[in-house]
Formats: sequence, C-alpha cells, structure tokens
Amino acid sequence: MENNNTNININELLAKAESGDAQAQVDLATAYRDGKGVDKDMTKAVEWFEKAAEQGHAHAQYNLGLRYYNGQGVPKDLKKSALNFAKAADQGHMQALYALGFRYLNGDGVTKNMQIAMEIFEKVAQAGFAYAEYNLAKQYHDFQMFDEAIPWLEKATAQNHPQAMMLLATCLESGRGVAYNKTRAAELREKANGLVQTLHNGKQ
Repeated sequence: MENNNTNININELLAKAESGDAQAQVDLATAYRDGKGVDKDMTKAVEWFEKAAEQGHAHAQYNLGLRYYNGQGVPKDLKKSALNFAKAADQGHMQALYALGFRYLNGDGVTKNMQIAMEIFEKVAQAGFAYAEYNLAKQYHDFQMFDEAIPWLEKATAQNHPQAMMLLATCLESGRGVAYNKTRAAELREKANGLVQTLHNGKQ
C-alpha cells in the first residue's frame, strides 16, 4: 500500500517508525491524520506524533499541540496544547511560536499575558511571516496605535495578505496612521476580494 504524500510503502514506513525513526513516525502520523495510504485515524495519528514528540521532534510537538487544542484523537487539553507548542517553539518552530502567542493572547492553557503575546507576534513577524505581520498590526490597530500598525500592514500587504489589505484600506479611508487615500483604499479592496475569490475557487 502506498502513501500518497511520500510515495513510499506504508509497511516500510511503519517498520522505520517502529524502529524509532522520529521522522518516519511523523510521516506515519501525518498519513493517519490525512488518510493518505491508510484509513484516516486521528487516534493512531496522535500516538505516532506522541512518539516523535518524546524524541524532541519539533514538528511532531507542534502537531500534538494542535491535536490537544482541537480535541482530535485525544481529549481537548489546553495546558498540554500550550506545553507542546512551547516545546516546539523553543526549537525555533515558527508556526508553534505563533500558536503559542495566541495561547497567551487568549489565556488558553497559560496565564493570559498580552505583553508576552505581542512579543511573540513581533518575533514571528520579524521573520517575515505575513500572517504574523497582519496579526501584530491588528493588535496595534485595536489598541488605536495606528502609527505602529501601518508599517506591519504594509509589509503583510506586500505579501498579498487579503485581510491586511482590507484593514490597510480602512486606515486609508479614515486617515488613521496614514495619509487619506480613497483611491488606493479602493484598489486594495478590489485586489483583496480578487485574492479571496481565487482562494475560494481553488478549494472547490
């Protein structure tokens, strides 16, 4: 039986995973999570993510954090979710760090701490991730810190982030943090709507 993601034999992958190969464990967990080459089974996916996570595999820890957060294959546990995100983040896993930022923002599994959340979002944004640039900008915007929001909105807009374009358009229409420019605002809204429509069509 073939795994459609990696194009290797599932039995071979299982043998490697059982021998303790952390990457094989992650690949097998992913196959069970997505139902690629095997029947979809979130419980088995979690079991293999757990094994790889115990060996310090950052992407496994990140995926385990997601499973605990969403209650997929395991009972929902926000503390375990945050702990796994933190372990992966400590190894430089940016998606995990970003997810950890939201845990601090909302107080999910950790003590709510806006300062830590903002520091995390800025670190991920500085690494050039558009979704973090937008979210950091949105937090500044919500605090009415428009001068701080605009540069991050511009960065995310340059990476074609639709929500950033929409929020930047709103700022341009109101002249908050940036010179009033109704024409550019309209252009941004049109482009953002086009990107969203393209994304929607691609999922159909």
